[in-house]
Amino acid sequence: MPAVFNIGEGGSIMLGQPIASGNQIFFGACDKRLYCIDTKGNELWNFKTEGPIAGYISMDNDVLYFGSHDHNLYAVSREGELLWKFQANGKVYSRPLVLKDMIIFGCEDRNLYAVSKEGKLLWKFAAKGEIASGPVLGKDSIYFGSYDRNLYAMGLDGGLKWKFETNGLILANPAYHRGVVYLPSFHKRLYAVDEEGRQIWMMAFKDDSFSSPCIHEDLIYFGGRDGLMKAVSLQGEFLWGFQTNDITSIIPAFEGDTMFVGSADNNIYAVSLKDRSVMWKASTSGAQWGIPIVHKGMVLSGGWDCRFYAFDIKNGSKLWNFQTSLATQAPLEPDIQKEEMPAFTVTWQPVSEEKEERYKKGRQQNFEFGGSLYVSHDSGYMGSSREYMGKKRGYR
Repeated sequence: MPAVFNIGEGGSIMLGQPIASGNQIFFGACDKRLYCIDTKGNELWNFKTEGPIAGYISMDNDVLYFGSHDHNLYAVSREGELLWKFQANGKVYSRPLVLKDMIIFGCEDRNLYAVSKEGKLLWKFAAKGEIASGPVLGKDSIYFGSYDRNLYAMGLDGGLKWKFETNGLILANPAYHRGVVYLPSFHKRLYAVDEEGRQIWMMAFKDDSFSSPCIHEDLIYFGGRDGLMKAVSLQGEFLWGFQTNDITSIIPAFEGDTMFVGSADNNIYAVSLKDRSVMWKASTSGAQWGIPIVHKGMVLSGGWDCRFYAFDIKNGSKLWNFQTSLATQAPLEPDIQKEEMPAFTVTWQPVSEEKEERYKKGRQQNFEFGGSLYVSHDSGYMGSSREYMGKKRGYR
């Protein structure tokens, strides 16, 4: 998302994943605040920064680490007290990687930073493009992607080991599993790369993805602009996909045999991993672009409608919602134009009667490269992914 949009101030809850610990739930919002609420939806405290918080939070030993558009990485206690902040030279979306003695994060200023747990710079590495990708730790290397199309492998001392060139911008967090790094490029590819920087396999898809892959029970899951949450084997075989009516959440959540998927069609879906049926669907009043989590019998997720939701994990009934400090949604504006990004303006358009009827009835389709069947589900979303994201023709 950062490669496509600049995100302005508003109450929307953007990308990233909430953190739940005990009776506390933590999440950031575009109203420049980090929130702490309890498991009944009551605000405990909020911490204000000088810019929207549209990325990820990490937590370690009761300390929350997160970035802001105000160019800072923050360390805040679970009681809401500022411990320190480190100033970079660009917006920080990247998920902080917290290690024993350092925190590593990427920045819009094209640098990967390593800072001590006291907030002092240890080292930095300059890529040739912005870094929204969150670094991940392998056996003895750190892996991250950049807008310069490269996957980088770094030593813990900040030295470059190797880089692997893909065919497009890398916005997503890589996934590391059993000696293999999995990552999508924005331009319709998913790569598997070994620890020496050699390509193991590559898959082509029909639409772009800024979603980060995750590994669950030896399957790779990741979403995309086509609304399809894909399940792929570790050997690079497409197995099945769950189709929503718009952009799917970056990473699904799992509990037992159920997968929970957020979508920009304003819904959270509970999907059976046994027969891939929809167990329930919960509607909200805004796009669900963040990452849902499961905590104490609830599915928790923040939305573009400036609300944070809790749903019953069993039936999807809405338990409560929390309103951020601003009820106005954050504006999205074109970022500095990248070579792969068409110019656009944001417009909302009603879905055609034919599309709405098709969504309501649902129909099976053959996925063009996998041959598997998936079903299109009703959403109540007024506007298709083509109308909303513009595809290759740009916005209308």
